[in-house]
This record gives sequence, structure tokens and C-alpha cells, in this order.
Amino acid sequence: MASDKKPDGPNVVPLEVAAALIKVTTRRVQQLVKEGWIKKSGRGGYPLLSVVHGYIDFLQDEARRSSKSASASRVTDARTREIEIRIADKEKRHLVEAREEAIAAVDAIIGGLRADLIAAPARITADLEQRRKIETVLNDALRAAAERSDKLARGISPDGDAADASPEVNT
Repeated sequence: MASDKKPDGPNVVPLEVAAALIKVTTRRVQQLVKEGWIKKSGRGGYPLLSVVHGYIDFLQDEARRSSKSASASRVTDARTREIEIRIADKEKRHLVEAREEAIAAVDAIIGGLRADLIAAPARITADLEQRRKIETVLNDALRAAAERSDKLARGISPDGDAADASPEVNT
């Protein structure tokens, strides 16, 4: 038993005193000895300076490791944020590209439709007065569609009134 051993000198303390001195358990003192922080004297005693200095060195080393760990964590967090920003930027570019492709597809479809609609009056009737009326209706519908498209492109909600797109024709 450690308390039965006599320390080697006046500056050597038994295990229980060493533990009480630095406010830890006797088992913790033994762990610190095993880890090399505290030196043990020959017959179960612990040099007083070794106990105090060893424990202070241990605490300072723990604080240094905690500081390094916190610093490494901040660096990791910064790298993670940088990666997130790069990913968001790529996603934004992909969205812009996809939007441009969608607009080009719609333009191609509407452009073909517009050409077909402009040719329709001549295909429907030979009567010039009827052609003009049909052309007016189609032109009004195309103009209203262009205005709705322009508003959507600027982020403005088009009014849901479909009457503007198909005015009445008096025949």
C-alpha cells in the first residue's frame, strides 16, 4: 500500500499527499507518472517539485492542444464555407445557363409559331378584308404574348386577364 511507504527525503511526498496537493485522485497521479509528467522517487514517494511542475506542464500542454484544436477547427470551418460558396456559385451558373437554354428553346418554338400564324390569313381566305381582320387579331395576340413575356423576363407578374390576348372581331 502506498501510504505504508516512507518518502526518501524532506521534499518527497507520499502518493496521497501528492494527489491532495494538486487536487486529483491517487489514480490520476499514477496516470501522470505513467505518462511521464511526474517523476517518482525510489521508494514510492514523489518529489514535491516534480508533482507541482509536472502537473502545471500537463495543464499547459492540454491548453496548447485545445488551442491548436480550436484553431484547426476554425480553419476547417473556413474551408468548408469556401467550398459551400464555390458550390453555390456553380449552381447559380448552372441555373443561369439552364434559364438561357430554356429561353432559347421557347424563342425557337414561338418564332416558328409566329411565322405559321403570319402565313395563316392568306391560307384561310382570298378576301383581303377578311385577311386584314384575321391579321389584326393575330397581331394583337402576338403583341399581348410579347408583353407578357417581357413582364415575366423582368420579374413582373403578368395580369391574368386573357381578354387582352384575344380581342373580339366584328365580322
